[in-house]
Amino acid sequence: MKRQIMNPPSARFPKLLLLYRGGEVAVSAAGEKSTSFRQTRNASLIAAMVVLACASQQIGAEEGVVRDLTVPAVTDAVPSPGTRVRQFNKHYEGSRVYHTLYLPTDWMPGKKYPVIVEYAGNKWRTSPGTVEGSSLGYGISGGKGVIWICMPYVNQQEMRNQETWWGDVDATVAYCRHTVKRICNKYGGDADNVFIAGFSRGAIACNFIGLHDEEIASLWRGFICHSHYDGVKKWGYANSDRSSAAERLARLGNRPQFISQEHSTESTQLYLKEVLPTGNFTFLPLKGVPHTDTWVLDPRPERATLRNWFNHSLAIKKNAASSSVINAGVGGNRSSQLLSRLEQDVLLHRPTVVVLMVGTNDRLNSGSFVDAKLYQKNVETLVDRIHQGGSKVLLVTPPPCIPELLFTRHDPREFDDQSPVERMEEVRSILLDISKERSVSIVDFHEHLLRENIADNQKESVIRNVANSKVKDGVHLTPRGYELLAQLIARKIKAADLPASKVACFGDSLTKGSAKANYPAYLDAILDGKNAP
Repeated sequence: MKRQIMNPPSARFPKLLLLYRGGEVAVSAAGEKSTSFRQTRNASLIAAMVVLACASQQIGAEEGVVRDLTVPAVTDAVPSPGTRVRQFNKHYEGSRVYHTLYLPTDWMPGKKYPVIVEYAGNKWRTSPGTVEGSSLGYGISGGKGVIWICMPYVNQQEMRNQETWWGDVDATVAYCRHTVKRICNKYGGDADNVFIAGFSRGAIACNFIGLHDEEIASLWRGFICHSHYDGVKKWGYANSDRSSAAERLARLGNRPQFISQEHSTESTQLYLKEVLPTGNFTFLPLKGVPHTDTWVLDPRPERATLRNWFNHSLAIKKNAASSSVINAGVGGNRSSQLLSRLEQDVLLHRPTVVVLMVGTNDRLNSGSFVDAKLYQKNVETLVDRIHQGGSKVLLVTPPPCIPELLFTRHDPREFDDQSPVERMEEVRSILLDISKERSVSIVDFHEHLLRENIADNQKESVIRNVANSKVKDGVHLTPRGYELLAQLIARKIKAADLPASKVACFGDSLTKGSAKANYPAYLDAILDGKNAP
């Protein structure tokens, strides 16, 4: 859209303020003493003239661009289509802690709508630092098709909205979680399509607040960060350093972020290239735009770019399958071989979750045993690199083995120092320790099979043996075993609220399976609600 350029407002008339208070209309030039008029016929006429003059000019705040949107004023009315209202959560009734809610002009009960949750910038120059002073959500939606919530930073001590920096971070996070859930339930917000947005301080808040912990991080479909970014610069508050910011960013996964900045996004791009090179980022530098969020109220090409990104993000979620599962298993692989192919076979696909099961070949393949300490170091490195790549990790303890069947292929004397059973128990112990130390979810498949008595030589066993498969295997799984493993993984993904839009199953032959039966195929069917293969 071609921009229409006008002379600066001050060249044609002074900025006019129109106030209505208790039956009195006041008109003044900005910075001058106001002249008051009683609500007479003349006063009404003057007020109408002022309103019509301002509306007809629709003056943009930057570069004289003709503005086509005006953010609705906040009222204390009951929520209704096209209105923006102040709301107090139950625990903050009677306080000065509140948010604003806007229902789109096309809102109807019983329908679902995407949600934009917005955080304001600091109180600084033209920014009031308030929920009322935010613009991004309205500019993105144009007031249609999207529920818009402007969240507060909670000053818990003074029980008010904080206008500069964070107030009480934990209280701010808790307020957001509660409010998003309540509004989605009451007003038809689509919990699968909730976006977080912010300007300046609010742009930092997208990660500082929005990725504060796993629970709040799970709310978001996408992120819109305008002007500043968490971790690029060290500020005067705790945990603004790069290390802390990178820890928060690890919770992003493969979800999209739209990052804009006046003049240039170069510093943010350099930072993200270092800490999350596989991230799903879109950058937009805004030339000639000052430090403000009101640019989205103008018919700029940059606003069209942002709206296209937003609609595209919604379309991908709507049209894509609810999840996709990648089988990245390779027969015979040890942990060191997984390290060598991690980037190409897994991270390149930008999975949201990596299911990691390895250790059987490290500790049972007598052709080249891997020392337990080296195995542990390799797995720790795998977990760290996966996190650095922006994906969550779900560990799985490999199944027990049946020694007498294993010994049909491997010399028993190779296990004189430590039996196969002890070796796999040690693998389990190492993985449990890593899970605890690095706060990683784990499926203890090994223990589950032992507890259910289905890891022996009997026909009911899910370990391949003569009775159930007519083979002397003792290591690999039956089709029922692969299906059981997929079920346990799916349950853990749901219980841990892991983002399962793209799951990479990474490991050895226990992951690869066969064309007829493998756990990634079963997992894909379960997550997508399809019939099992």
